[in-house]
Amino acid sequence: MGTNSVLKIANTFTVDGTFNSSPLVPNTVIYNKNGNQNIAAETYYNLILAEGGTKTMAGSVFVNNDFTNN
Repeated sequence: MGTNSVLKIANTFTVDGTFNSSPLVPNTVIYNKNGNQNIAAETYYNLILAEGGTKTMAGSVFVNNDFTNN
């Protein structure tokens, strides 16, 4: 992700390697499926959980700046 990027994930997010949105800031990842969704065990700069359903952490999640649970 480049600087000031926003990534919206409306379904399943599978990481087949390393994903780290925090080095180039301020990046934001938004999990916005209207239903149950797993949150990848990764490092985020800003993390937003949006829409309805249950959001389940799939392991250790690190947020370096803002965490918003809508």
